[in-house]
Amino acid sequence: MFRRFFLFFIAFFIYSAGVSSEISNSEICNDHTELLKPENQHKVLNCAKEVLYQKPELLKELPTIKVDGTNTTMYQDIISTVKWPWYSKDNPKSFYDLPSTTWEHLVQVYVPKNVSSDTAIIQMYLGENPIIDRDYAKPNDKFAKLAEKTKSVVIRLYQIPNQPLEGLPLFQEDFIIAYTWDKFLKNPNKYLYFPLHIPMSVATIETMDWITEMLKNKGINIQKFILSGESKRGWTTWMTSLMDNRVTGIIPVVINILNAIKQFDNINNFYGQRWPFAMLPYYIFGLTNFKNFTEKENQNMHTLINIIDPYSYIDDSSFKSRTSIPKYIINASGDDFFLPDGTYAYFSRLNGDQNLQRSIVNSGHRTFLAPDLFFEGYDFFISHLDNNEKLPTLDTKIVKKENYYNFDITYKCPNCAMTGIEATLYLAKNHIARDFRYTCMTRYQAIKDPLSKAGIYMPIVVPLNKLSSGIFQGNAKVPITSTDWQSAFIEIKYKDNQGAIIKTSTPTQIIEPDNTDIGYAQMPQDIRLIPCLILPGVIDTLPPTTTTISIMILMLIPILIWMKYVRGFIRYLGLTLFILAISIAILVIRYYGFATGTVAISLLLWLIVFTINIISLLLRFLIGIILRR
Repeated sequence: MFRRFFLFFIAFFIYSAGVSSEISNSEICNDHTELLKPENQHKVLNCAKEVLYQKPELLKELPTIKVDGTNTTMYQDIISTVKWPWYSKDNPKSFYDLPSTTWEHLVQVYVPKNVSSDTAIIQMYLGENPIIDRDYAKPNDKFAKLAEKTKSVVIRLYQIPNQPLEGLPLFQEDFIIAYTWDKFLKNPNKYLYFPLHIPMSVATIETMDWITEMLKNKGINIQKFILSGESKRGWTTWMTSLMDNRVTGIIPVVINILNAIKQFDNINNFYGQRWPFAMLPYYIFGLTNFKNFTEKENQNMHTLINIIDPYSYIDDSSFKSRTSIPKYIINASGDDFFLPDGTYAYFSRLNGDQNLQRSIVNSGHRTFLAPDLFFEGYDFFISHLDNNEKLPTLDTKIVKKENYYNFDITYKCPNCAMTGIEATLYLAKNHIARDFRYTCMTRYQAIKDPLSKAGIYMPIVVPLNKLSSGIFQGNAKVPITSTDWQSAFIEIKYKDNQGAIIKTSTPTQIIEPDNTDIGYAQMPQDIRLIPCLILPGVIDTLPPTTTTISIMILMLIPILIWMKYVRGFIRYLGLTLFILAISIAILVIRYYGFATGTVAISLLLWLIVFTINIISLLLRFLIGIILRR
C-alpha cells in the first residue's frame, strides 16, 4: 500500500513539475523583459517558434510534373506559413510599423520512384512576392537527379524570406535584415521577434511540418531533414537546426560569419578601418558604426547577436546535441561580404566530430547561382548521413616560418571508397591591396582581363603520401614576398564508388608581405567595378531634428531655382515633384529614425530634381532659338 502511494506521489510530483515548467515557459515567452535577461536569451528561438507559428496551409495546388530523363516526379504547391511582423497587446503596432502579413511560398517537392530514405533535403531559395505565374519554375533536373541518386525526397523552398516588405517595396535581402536589426537595437523589448532570421527559421519549420503531412498522404514517412541555404538562408539553416531536432545535418553556403561580433571587427580591420561595398545596407543603417555605439546600443547589439548567432550556443549544454550535428560548410574564396579566412573565428570550436569545410575557388558571394558548383559534394554528404557513416576529417597545421608558410595536412577517411584523390594548393596574390574579393578581379588561376590589376596566379599540385587505407598526408610551402598580399588554401578532391565528387578544403591563410612599410592600400576605385568599392569607416550621424532642417534646406535650393526660371505647366509639375520628394524624405525619417540614409535619399532626390531643372532650362533655350528662326 505504502509503495503504491509512494509511486503515485512521485508520478504526481513529476507531472506537476512538467505542468509548472510548461506554464513557466509559456509565461516567459510573453514577458519580453524577462526573456531579454542574459540567462534567458537562448530561450528566444524556442519562444519564437511558439509565438510566431501558425499552421501551414495549402493555398494552391499546381500540376504534377514527371521530370524528363529521370524517374522523379515533381509536386509543386503554394503554401502559407508564418505571420510576421508579430504584434501583441503589450507591444502593439504603431503608425510607423510594418503591417503584419502571412508569408507565402512556392514549394517544389522532388520524389524519386523508389524512396528508401526517411530523410528529406530542403534547399531554401530566394524569390519575390506576390507569387505570379512566371514563378512556377520548370523542374530543375539537378534536383531531380539528386533525389534519384540518393533515393531521398528533395525540396526547393522559395520566398525565404518573403520580399519585398509590404510597406517598404524597395527593401529586399540585406536591406530587410539591416532594417530589422536596426529596429531591434532601438527597442528590443518591442521588436524581440523582428530580426529577419527568426521568421525565416519558423517558416522553414512550418514547411517541414507541411512536407511531412503531404508526403505521409502519399505513403512516404519522413522523420529527418537536411537543410541547405545560401547567404542569409545559410544562416537560417544554423538557426533552424537549433530550434528543431528533426534537422540532422546542415549545408550552409556563403555565410562565413559565425562569431559575428569578432568577424565584424576583423572585416573592418582587414580593409583598413573601412568596409566592403557589399555591406552597404548595414552601413546605411549605421550598424557598421558599432565602435561608436552608445552603451545601450552596444548592449542591445550583443543581445541580438547572442540570440541569432549560432556561435553563441556552442557552450550552452542545453543545445549540445543540436550544435553537434554534421555540417558541410561551403564558402566562397572571394566573398563580397566575408573574409577568406573567416573560418578561423569559429570552425575549430564547433561541436561534434563531423564538420567539413570547403572553399569554392574563384567565386564570389553569388556562387549559389551556379548550380554545377552548388551540387558538388551534396550527394556524398547526404549518403554518409543516411547510412550513419562518419564524414572524412582534414587535419591542418599551418605554421609561419622565417620566410614562408608551411602547410601540413592529413586526410582521413578509412571507410571511404575513393579514386583519383588529389590535393591542390590555390594561391592568389595581390600587390595592390589586401583584398581578395572576386568582384575585384583577384583570381586563384590564370586569367587575362583588362580590368585585372592584381596579377596572374596558378594552382599548384600538392603531392600526397598514402599512409594506410584512406589516410593521406601532404605538405606545401608558400614563400612570403616583400610586395604581395597572398591568400592560400589546399583543396582535397576525389570520387567515391558512385562517381560523386567530394571536395573539402583547409582553412584559408592570409599571408602578409614582409615589407612592413607597405601598410594597407585599397583597390583602385574604378567605376567599372562598383562592387569592388570600399566604404569609409565611420558615419557621422545627426539628430533627427537637425536632419529634418538639413533636408528642408537641401530641398529649398532647387525650389527657388525652379520658381525663378520655370513658368507654366512645367512649373506646377515641378512643385508637385518637390512636395512628393519632401514627403518621401519625411517618411524616411519617421520609418527609420537615422540620419545617414535620410540625407542620402534626400541628396538623390535633389540630384534628380536638379537634373530635371537643367533639362527644362535647356529645352527652353532650344525652343527659344527655334522660335527666333
